[in-house]
Amino acid sequence: MYNNVTNVKTIVIGLDGASLDTIQSLINQHKLPFFQKMIRKGSFGNLKSSLPVNGAASWASFFSGKNPGKHNIYDFISFNGSLEKPNTIKNSSIKSDLIWHIANQNSLKTILFNIPIVSQPEKVNGIMVTGLATDKDQTFAYPESVYHELLDQNYKVDSGPQGRIEQDQYYNQINEVFIKQSDSFFQLINNHSWDLAIATFNTLNRMQQFFSNDEKKIESFFVQFDAYLQKIFDSIDEEINFILLSNYGFKSISKKFFVNEWLSEMGFLKKKISTKQSRITDIDKILFNYSNNGVPYITKLLTKTGITKKNIRSILPNIISETLKKTVPMSIKKIFHREYLDIEWKKTQAYFVSENVQGININLKGREPLGVVEPGTEYERLRDKIISELYHFKDPYTFENIVEEVYRKEEIFNGEYVSAAPDIVIIPANNNYYLDSNKRTSRHVVGSAKDEYPVYGQKDRNGVFFISGPKVEQGKKVSNITIFDIAPTILHLFGIEKDISMDGQVISDIFSENDKDMLNNRPKFIPAEDLSSFVSDEYLNNKTKLSMNSV
Repeated sequence: MYNNVTNVKTIVIGLDGASLDTIQSLINQHKLPFFQKMIRKGSFGNLKSSLPVNGAASWASFFSGKNPGKHNIYDFISFNGSLEKPNTIKNSSIKSDLIWHIANQNSLKTILFNIPIVSQPEKVNGIMVTGLATDKDQTFAYPESVYHELLDQNYKVDSGPQGRIEQDQYYNQINEVFIKQSDSFFQLINNHSWDLAIATFNTLNRMQQFFSNDEKKIESFFVQFDAYLQKIFDSIDEEINFILLSNYGFKSISKKFFVNEWLSEMGFLKKKISTKQSRITDIDKILFNYSNNGVPYITKLLTKTGITKKNIRSILPNIISETLKKTVPMSIKKIFHREYLDIEWKKTQAYFVSENVQGININLKGREPLGVVEPGTEYERLRDKIISELYHFKDPYTFENIVEEVYRKEEIFNGEYVSAAPDIVIIPANNNYYLDSNKRTSRHVVGSAKDEYPVYGQKDRNGVFFISGPKVEQGKKVSNITIFDIAPTILHLFGIEKDISMDGQVISDIFSENDKDMLNNRPKFIPAEDLSSFVSDEYLNNKTKLSMNSV
């Protein structure tokens, strides 16, 4: 088997949306024996995610060790000067070296599985299988032999919702995709040589997105995942470093804050109501088109004949309209076409970007296609006013603050690509409010999360981090770990110094003092051109093409 110079091997398993509180609760019920062993035999703790809290920004921050202002990934989609036609991120969107680029430069052999932020597989010294952002009709694996191997296994890249699918059917679909993906990764690490193996799984995020109110389904997946981790661990050498992390956590919520509706009430945004969603901000709706499929016949018929919620409201007195809203059963409400908040851009100063980006953009001249706000003093005064109003805004039902923190983008991001960040970033109070860009479904701009378009939970900044290995302290809980720290720590395990532009630091608390010294004094890697006997011919042939934009 291929070995690197220092004989270090590290495997990293990433799981979207796992929270330490949930894991700890199931451990206390003796339902997660592998996680319990990880706590006993290694170090662990909460892992603070990046802002904004979404899969694209957080995984890019993990892979790069940098904040979005340096790697340029704030979401899976970007509008690039267009008001209504978003683009999914491409390899060229990423403006930073990632951990596999550094591994390639140091002649490490890698297996990179279900990587969610790349649209096409890169030519690496090993194997790469892409994930959620994979371009349609694009090969999803490198080298080609692995691509055909996965095709023969009927491999699926992701399990996004498609059409009007029954809940139990979709739950089974998510689970089937996980089984295929987990089996494929298991075969890859057992049938191919590697020094660094990284896999991510989006299954828990999918389940919590649609079934977070069903504790049995979530628990069932954790039990299944625990057994899978044990299976992986049993198949590898105990001297291998084993890392498990989640890029963010997940938290149940009870309320929505309709941010664009609030901006409209405050006079910063001019709205109109439409049955067509003109500004699509959800990656699933772009990739899987599920929002436009399977509209019931009766809904189409009502819309065609002009019987819509908007038209009914226009002919009824407000008091009757409000009474009907409270008394009409949900089953009746759902037969009408959904209404969306649309924006009149030429009369709008600011707008909420999306649930994923969790921020407000100023409709700035020279940047936005129909910008109305002048750069400079007018821009800054408007930001200050919106921030002040957000801090003073109270929940009309409880009189509690809606937001915990509000930031200007330059206060939390740094780097060459800060300009791509939202102008104002919102942190809801105790993460209890889902920031919704759509039309309100209640009399106030704050309403129930269990309305006719229910949301049961949302991403939380507190993910998890577990690590075990020959140099790792046992049974130690560590604190103040960020997602930026993982890449430098992995590189440290291989004796590679971190890039000085990385925002993260080596998590030194997980190592004993002697082990820290040993790690710091490891020999430097021999250049790749001197390691031809260790590196595959396929890699050497492509070495000159290796770069972040190689595909």
